[in-house]
Amino acid sequence: MSNLTFKAKVFHFSKEDFFIVGFADDEYEYQNYIIMQKAFNFDEQDISLGMDGEYIEVNGDSSYKVCTKATLKNYSFSIECKVKDSTRIIEVLIDEITLDKLIIDYLCEILGEKLVILE
Repeated sequence: MSNLTFKAKVFHFSKEDFFIVGFADDEYEYQNYIIMQKAFNFDEQDISLGMDGEYIEVNGDSSYKVCTKATLKNYSFSIECKVKDSTRIIEVLIDEITLDKLIIDYLCEILGEKLVILE
């Protein structure tokens, strides 16, 4: 797995049975995207399958509970993922979009103590 940096032009967030936040480089013809989500509750099957944590999907690759650290700054969001024996850093440049408090709250719900917010 290699590192990835892309400029987000669109984002989506919602709250249904889970929190979800996503960034992409285009609304319809995207080449790069990241989706993060986390359920409100986990049942016994989720726990036994190791699906009792954050879900992260990057350009079609997905895993549960792989985030080791995430950082939100004024103009970027980066997330460090550990998959098997390698570490992958995804950096999303967000200088063209405005994040309101709600999306930041959703990121906090999904990533918990792994998320560091810098001013």
